[in-house]
Amino acid sequence: MTIGERIKKIREFRKLSQRALGIAIGYDEKTARARISQYEINNRTPSIETAMLLANALNINVNSIQNYSLDSSNEIMKYLFWLDEKMGRKGVRLYQTDANAINLQMRTPTDDMPMVGINIDYEGLETKLYDWHIRKEQLAKGELSAQNYFEWIIGYPHE
Repeated sequence: MTIGERIKKIREFRKLSQRALGIAIGYDEKTARARISQYEINNRTPSIETAMLLANALNINVNSIQNYSLDSSNEIMKYLFWLDEKMGRKGVRLYQTDANAINLQMRTPTDDMPMVGINIDYEGLETKLYDWHIRKEQLAKGELSAQNYFEWIIGYPHE
């Protein structure tokens, strides 16, 4: 998902209009909606200062609306979260192959192709994938609401 798509998804999740969000971060009432719209349609990218204001107004971790370099396990997790969200929470499956391994599985384009899984050896990522696996299982079993799941995603990391 692009930064604009993420801003829009979180704004709508928070039930804010573009105008209300723009006013909340200090834009003039007359231009607030248009300014937020420019971010959401990816005509503009928020500066780090604006991203911080947006994160504060949306009550999220600023990492949720920034680009990723994939240089850390937290950035890899954020990328995977948004990839899964874009696919309707069905794009990434996590499964436990044994007591010590969590694997990532991606859907294939057709039913006649077997699932493809990857095992990522990146320090610290195993625990984070396991935590996500637990949340996805809780969501599937109805033990965690979709709203609380998304709160967990947009508040990540929780350190």
